[in-house]
Amino acid sequence: MFKHNLLIIFRNLKRNKSSLFINLTGLSTAIACVMLIYLWVNDELNVDKFLLKDGQIYQVMEKNTTDHGIEMSENTQGLLAKTLKDEFPEVDKSVGVFPPATYTFNGVITINENKLKANWKFAGKEFFNIFPYELIYGTKENVLNDKNAVVISDKLAENLFKTVQNAVGQTVEWDGESVKGQFYIAGIFKSPPENTTVQFDVLLNYDLFWEKFPNFLKWYNSGPSTYVILKKHTNIADFNNKIAGLVKSKNTESTQILFTRPFADRYLYANYENGVQSGGRIEYVKLFSLIAFFIVIIACINFMNLSTAKASQLIEKRSFRNIWVKH
Repeated sequence: MFKHNLLIIFRNLKRNKSSLFINLTGLSTAIACVMLIYLWVNDELNVDKFLLKDGQIYQVMEKNTTDHGIEMSENTQGLLAKTLKDEFPEVDKSVGVFPPATYTFNGVITINENKLKANWKFAGKEFFNIFPYELIYGTKENVLNDKNAVVISDKLAENLFKTVQNAVGQTVEWDGESVKGQFYIAGIFKSPPENTTVQFDVLLNYDLFWEKFPNFLKWYNSGPSTYVILKKHTNIADFNNKIAGLVKSKNTESTQILFTRPFADRYLYANYENGVQSGGRIEYVKLFSLIAFFIVIIACINFMNLSTAKASQLIEKRSFRNIWVKH
């Protein structure tokens, strides 16, 4: 029976080569396009989402009214992270990172004759308690405590020492923007995944940042990014109202207003117009998802039309044969 069915299928395919080719080409092309769109959309939706593992991370933003309208900035005051932790009970943890957002400093790290380029940032002591980057060696509580220490990625450690195990405690020569000297490796973290907007190879102590850039201790200067983890059941709207005038209370000439947004949303919802969130890359995600939907609909309609047309032809042929036989 099975062999008989296969034989019938083969004969039908042989008789209807053109319609088969059109159907297969249309469906396969549609499926390929939809799968490619799906992979891209899925990748976009998962950017920075690994940061949700250990709780919701919020980024503190600044809203400033200028002659050109309301401008939004990720740059905040150097003392903001500490002040939020000290003065607002809703804040569970806070950290400052410099330079802000996706920008990183460039430098060269040297051990013996081995020199490698690396991207680096200053980070506060709570960095690994807030961001779920995996520490391979070192403890979250004290790995960034020493101004003479650095924390490097496992990839950089392997390139420097050919192994991760022997890297901790080694002294390296660092030559970066505004920072030069010898440092010892206090810890090693797993390199950030590719779907992370913030990429770096080396982290330096935040107290060293204040030492190198003392002007950021003033409330009229903005530079670092500030991130917080809020305690459970914190009302975000109420918290934003509480911190809105913080900079104004420290610097009476300031017109900056603070608020928080989920850090994992910054990639897809980065656009603001007159202080109001107005989309971002999420618009492209929605557009391509809609295109994929219509591709599927059109492919299905096309397939049904061709199948219906073929069935109609077969019915007409059989009707003609019946009429011819009767006469």
